[in-house]
Amino acid sequence: PSRIAEDLYHKFYLNLFPQRGIEAPCPKIHFPPPSRIAILNSIVMLSQGSQVENGRLDWLALNLLPTLVDWASKGSADEDIRHPLCLAAALQVIYTLLARCGSFAWLSRFSNTLPSDTKFVCHALQCALRSFHSGTANTEPTVHIVRLAALKVILTVIALTQANEAESGQGLKGYLNTKEIRQAMSSLHGAANVDRNPEVRQLANQIIPYFA
Repeated sequence: PSRIAEDLYHKFYLNLFPQRGIEAPCPKIHFPPPSRIAILNSIVMLSQGSQVENGRLDWLALNLLPTLVDWASKGSADEDIRHPLCLAAALQVIYTLLARCGSFAWLSRFSNTLPSDTKFVCHALQCALRSFHSGTANTEPTVHIVRLAALKVILTVIALTQANEAESGQGLKGYLNTKEIRQAMSSLHGAANVDRNPEVRQLANQIIPYFA
């Protein structure tokens, strides 16, 4: 499985989401949305079948999460590389890997090259909130999928930061500024009250207290 993970990363992932300063080891390939979604879904399955004890989850988190969060944070949705279903699949990888890792300890293993826990949490929350906000006025079915995945990222990040929040007493104020929290509250209250998707309404209601 570790060999499969390495092949997936080197042959496909670097072409899917190129990283600054890292060249993909094979000629650039254009992956249409269905192929991108299939590859991202395979990463979810790989994550679900990996264990913390053998280091595979750390390997996946180290190599995938910072780049995926960065990619999902930038640009507007389109019908190709940033297709809404591709974005939703990327968000699913993020919350699945975070939930399987159960902490942000993997960040400290390469502290010289990766962001600190606080910076990563901040970036992950901003990424998820941006994806959530982008579909506020859109009623397309795919948008509900993106919004639901974004809420799951937010809820997972909140769950993993609870111990730190209890120690610092800052809550999400330690990761987001007042304007970001105010915008999040407005969007979450709107989703909790009027979103057509009952799961979106339920998750928004769960998350609101943490932004209060």
